[in-house]
Formats: sequence, C-alpha cells, structure tokens
Amino acid sequence: MLRIDLHSHSVASGHAVNTIYELAKTASEKGMEMIAITDHGPHYEGTAPDFFTITPRIPRKLHNVELLLGCEANILDTKGSLDLSEELLKRQDIVLAGLHHKTGYTGSSVESHTEAIIGAMENPYVHIIAHPYIYGFPTNVGKVIKAASEKDVALEINCHVLKYHGTQDSTIEKTRELIKDAIEQDVKLVVSSDAHVASELGDDSVLDELKLRPLIEENSLLNTSTRSVRFFLKSKKQRINLAREDVP
Repeated sequence: MLRIDLHSHSVASGHAVNTIYELAKTASEKGMEMIAITDHGPHYEGTAPDFFTITPRIPRKLHNVELLLGCEANILDTKGSLDLSEELLKRQDIVLAGLHHKTGYTGSSVESHTEAIIGAMENPYVHIIAHPYIYGFPTNVGKVIKAASEKDVALEINCHVLKYHGTQDSTIEKTRELIKDAIEQDVKLVVSSDAHVASELGDDSVLDELKLRPLIEENSLLNTSTRSVRFFLKSKKQRINLAREDVP
C-alpha cells in the first residue's frame, strides 16, 4: 500500500468518477500522507484547459492529506510537444507527461515513441514520465532511462497498466528492464496507482502478484516520503530559475 501516490484522476478527466475532495477523504481513510491529482491534459477526454487555472486555488491539505495539484500532460508529437501551455504548466505542483491514444499523436514506431518521450523530458516543467512502456507505445527503455538521468526526470511504474495489461510478457519484461536499468543509472522511480476510482488510490498489490516488488530498491523510489517528494520538486524549480538567469 502506497503512503504517497503521485498519479490519480478526478472527474475533471472525463473518465474518472470521484471529485478531488472525495479522493482526499478516501486517501485519509486509507492512512495515506500525500496524493497528487494529475488530471489529463485537454487532448484526452477533453479536460477543460481552464480547469488547470483553478487548481492552484484548492487547499493543499484536505482531510489531513497533503495534496499536489498537477496534470498528466499528453505528448502530442515526436518532438515531445505537450497539450498545456508553458503558462499553465508552470502553475502546476507536479507534471507527468505520457503517450496516450485519442490525442492526435501520430508516431508509429519504437523509435518515434522513444523520440517523443525524450523530447518531452526536454520540457523543464516535466517531473515524471508516466508509463514509459505503455501498451501500444513500445519504447527503447535504455534510451529513455539515459535521457531521464541527464534531465533528472523520474520514471513511473504504473500499477494500472500492470494490473490490466501485465499478463502481456512484453509489459512485464519492459517493467523489469526499467527497474533494473533505472537503479543502475540512479534514475528515480515512482510507483503510482493511476487511480481513476477513489478505492484504487495507493493500491500497489499488483507488484506482489507479478513478483516485481523484490526488484525495487527503496532508495531508488521517489515517493517513499513527503520530504523526498518536496525536495525533488523544489530542486527542479530551482534548476528552472537558474537556467533563466543564465539566459542573456
């Protein structure tokens, strides 16, 4: 059971069923410490862009659970373009980026999917790549991990993908490869539920079902403490500010 879950969806995503307040209440009942609400960008199921202008007004603690309000932005092309503007991205507490169907993305090969994800990592506001091995979008995990190391971007082990597509040998193989290589290259991993229903929050039981948990070293995980999450997010923001100061 995760105490910190950095990927979940509210009704704003269009295909999830609980409000932000309901998610926070359920997280509290489960004894969780922090959750991130990361609704989809507008190119998937039509989340209204204006929604991401309102989220900064939501309290950052509800039912004694810390909240991060962010988004799961959609990667739109092989350059890694995202479907939220820089102005909206920089307002978010946390930004995930991932490949999804029904977004207009037209890449069709391992090379193009890999290029798209690496391109998204170039965006300074991206903290985590969501499901970097998702079905339908096979990637070169080695290249993705190398880029994540260079850009200090975390990579997700997505429990929803594993639960519903983990019977595919390729998904399990890619996940094992991701865990092993990320640990070797000191790339941070994030285990997330990708909850679309409040009851799914914090559920990482699929790691035991697929015998993946023994492969994951605790010091390789970002979401082991609220302190480590806050430090990671703060460090990323500081790098953005330093980069801006270097621009003549």
